[in-house]
Amino acid sequence: MSIKRLFLFCLLGFIQRVYAQKSEYNWYFGRYAAISFETGLAQPKFDNPQNTYGKTASISNPNTGKLLFYTDGVNVWNHKHNLMANGTIPSASPTGDVVITPMPGSSNKYYLFFIGDIASLQFVIIDMSRQGGDGEVITAAQTVSSNNVKQVTAIRHQYTQAYWIITHELNSNRFKAHLVDASGVSNQPVYSAVGLTVSTYGDMVGSNQGNKLAVTHYVGNDAKAEVFDFDRTCGQFSNPIELSKDPIWQNAFGIAFSPDDSKLYISYSVQLSQLVQYYGTNYQNSYFITTSQENFNIMRLGPDGRIYIATHDNGIPGKRIDAILNPNQLAGACNYRTTYFTLDDGIGKNRAAQFELPAFVTGTQANSPLSASIFKVANTCRGSVTNFSFNTSNPFDSLSWIFHDITPGTSTLINPSYRFSRAGKFKITLHIFRCGQDFELIDSISIHEVPTINFPEDTVTCKDNNITLSGPLCEKYLWSTGQTSSTITTNVTGKIWLTAGNGSCTNTDTILIKNHPDIITQLGSEYFLCEDEKEVVKLDAGEGFTTYKWTPTNDTTQWVIVKNVGDYFVKVTDNNGCIGNDDTKVKRKCGVILYVPNVFTPNNDGYNDVFTPVGIDVISYQLNIFSRWGQLVFSSTDINTGWDGTIRNKQAIDDVYIYQLTYQGYQNKILKTFTKSGNFTLVR
Repeated sequence: MSIKRLFLFCLLGFIQRVYAQKSEYNWYFGRYAAISFETGLAQPKFDNPQNTYGKTASISNPNTGKLLFYTDGVNVWNHKHNLMANGTIPSASPTGDVVITPMPGSSNKYYLFFIGDIASLQFVIIDMSRQGGDGEVITAAQTVSSNNVKQVTAIRHQYTQAYWIITHELNSNRFKAHLVDASGVSNQPVYSAVGLTVSTYGDMVGSNQGNKLAVTHYVGNDAKAEVFDFDRTCGQFSNPIELSKDPIWQNAFGIAFSPDDSKLYISYSVQLSQLVQYYGTNYQNSYFITTSQENFNIMRLGPDGRIYIATHDNGIPGKRIDAILNPNQLAGACNYRTTYFTLDDGIGKNRAAQFELPAFVTGTQANSPLSASIFKVANTCRGSVTNFSFNTSNPFDSLSWIFHDITPGTSTLINPSYRFSRAGKFKITLHIFRCGQDFELIDSISIHEVPTINFPEDTVTCKDNNITLSGPLCEKYLWSTGQTSSTITTNVTGKIWLTAGNGSCTNTDTILIKNHPDIITQLGSEYFLCEDEKEVVKLDAGEGFTTYKWTPTNDTTQWVIVKNVGDYFVKVTDNNGCIGNDDTKVKRKCGVILYVPNVFTPNNDGYNDVFTPVGIDVISYQLNIFSRWGQLVFSSTDINTGWDGTIRNKQAIDDVYIYQLTYQGYQNKILKTFTKSGNFTLVR
């Protein structure tokens, strides 16, 4: 009978890849060295109290990215950089690999796996809810298996919240994969006899997808690197590939996969070091990136998608961190940078990586099979056939689907179809049979109604009138006006369309809006009258309108008689109910009158001190005054500005002076130009 493992996926959950990245936000390693990614950029930190020449691991809060704890495999420090309660592990070895995994089914507990001092794979459990959130090691070291090399890594299970703890049997060609799930740590590993016989590795790293494992042979086996396929469902390795290398590339050590796993980077590190990129279907092609006198050591892919490289300088641990900024790119476009930053702060600690960077769990996993693209769904509209497609890059032997409708439907096809009976949310159960086990994945999908849009018939409306259009009750709207509300009010004419949708189910309708003909009145732009002569003007808006309203007279007739100058407005309504407006001006136009005095007395007694012609309805005006000898003594174009009897700020003598006037004004409603001349007497 197969073992049935149940894992409920929820669409509302977060993606496990994001979870993993935030868990990797803080790196503690080497001699007082640390790197933080909490700001989004890799930055050195200077609060690490540990000084170790061996392997390290660290883990951060999966939701916030804040540091939880870190370890060198012997001691465990909490986020306050104090030794954790029970934080010294007597049986641990400072030279063996160490890796941390969450405990499946728990939000506070973690497994710390390490290779002990007798080549045994061991673990302790850490409870972060203890000691007021500072954490505590709550178990003694427990042995999982013995006779292992010093390397260990962890890869997530394909379908469940579980992990594979991977090591290798000493002096053999057998990998060991121990399953860690909600029931605990399996002492019985899955063995895979594949690849070279080894006694130790340089490094061992899983790919980001988790379906590959790369190892380096720092000593032995011609210092090669190998890549294996890994079945994350069964825990089995296959398809060993030895990476080609130049004879001068010796002692393969550091490994890093690019974020998309299309590239694999290997550092060869004895004295003169080489950095090599491998690419192709089976990483069969290589590109030599650079060489360095400062040894390239361990490499790690950061949560920012860049690869960071620890360095040495002639056997002395280096403070320099190099980086590959675009590791998905081929060859030189990968953008290798030397001395991307330094770990030391220059205050005497001599901070350095000491060969190592911390290890992390690899392998993607999602809380939703849909978000993880384990299967996809197309056509989720009610009335349509919904298509399901299983991503066959995921390992499987056979499948069984259940569509939880009113009457459930089933299928054993890889890519089944099903027509749901109604709109709503439906549970989908997918059984994946693999390795003699039944993995039950549960998700849900929504079947949507296709919105029905009931626009009125094409509409003719008055110019500039607003029209309100409403869509059906649904999830989303897009109008041709760019608005996304359910209802719009617009005075735009022409074709207006609405696309309304529920999920991916949309419908579109169009309405044509036209304007009634423009309203044109017969009211002119201006009229003239002379109020002094009791003249009137007839203002006529034109015939054919159903209503009229004049302002300021308040008349409601087609035409009105007005006798005063001013602004006049009329509002009309036509047979379509459209409203028009027009306005006009009634201006004064009376005959011009101009009187010129014959004497003035500029003696400052307040009477007749200024020589000023007096006029009514004068449009323009030019006055020139001359002495009897023809000297121009005064000129003005302003009828309100007269002569004060001075010449160049000195009093003019009593005498007879001559004036010349040119002015404009209306005569019989016609604009004319007049001239007038004469003399006047200045008497003080």
